Amino acid sequence: MHDAFAAPVMGRPDRTWWTLLQMGSTVRIGRHVLEVETHHFSGRETYRVDGEVVASVRDLGWHADRQVQVGPHTVRVVGRWYPLLPVAVHVDGQPILDDLFPQLLWLKVVGGAPVMALAILFGTSITWDLWRLWGLGG
Repeated sequence: MHDAFAAPVMGRPDRTWWTLLQMGSTVRIGRHVLEVETHHFSGRETYRVDGEVVASVRDLGWHADRQVQVGPHTVRVVGRWYPLLPVAVHVDGQPILDDLFPQLLWLKVVGGAPVMALAILFGTSITWDLWRLWGLGG
């Protein structure tokens, strides 16, 4: 299990992409290249090592914990509450990436901004009503 209080791993994927139907990232692991591709609407996850498909899973869940062999290494791709939290990559038990899909940052900002605005609006409204109810407003 990943330690939530561990120091961040500042690695970045070698390449990332985003289309209307899918997104993906590539990571170098030794002499090999791991490509992880997720399809937005079907939930299919495709894992390629050096261009060859080694795993393809259809999963519409929020959590994922996949292991693939990349040469002599065991690579573990772990996602919790995807796409809200980052997807981590571990090689032989050691974390190498904290965020496999950094291109999802815009989704977090665009999705979080309206929620934060509504929370501030409702919080201010409730505070104002309680202030007036208790007669503190004059």
